[in-house]
Amino acid sequence: MSGLRAGADDYITKPFSRDELLARIETVFRRASPGAANEVIEINGLRLDSASIRVTARDKPVRLGPLEFRLLRHFMVQPNRVHTRDEIIDRVWRSKEYVDPRAVDVQIRRLRRLLEDVGYAECIQTVRGMGYRFAEQI
Repeated sequence: MSGLRAGADDYITKPFSRDELLARIETVFRRASPGAANEVIEINGLRLDSASIRVTARDKPVRLGPLEFRLLRHFMVQPNRVHTRDEIIDRVWRSKEYVDPRAVDVQIRRLRRLLEDVGYAECIQTVRGMGYRFAEQI
């Protein structure tokens, strides 16, 4: 637990299997891969280009701030997966200072409002008692 508080991304307790260790190492490499900087993700006409830091919806530009862009990218990389508030803070916020979990709710509301103008607000779904997810099928 103290390792996570000190800044570690993950930890594994003894005894552990070799397969689990290798899977966790691969996950870390995937997160840090240089290909992610040039990544283009498109789901149902919503396109996120990490290289140019642009989002378009059916070829119409969507103006997002840096935090909203990172939040949307986080969701689109793993669509349909439920993300907890704490996980979102760890992966999206770049600050090492405390971030109130309710700040996630505020940013989700802002992102939905920006996506509403282009018809994609329903993609960001609330999973009651758990967190949020990006739904591929709406």
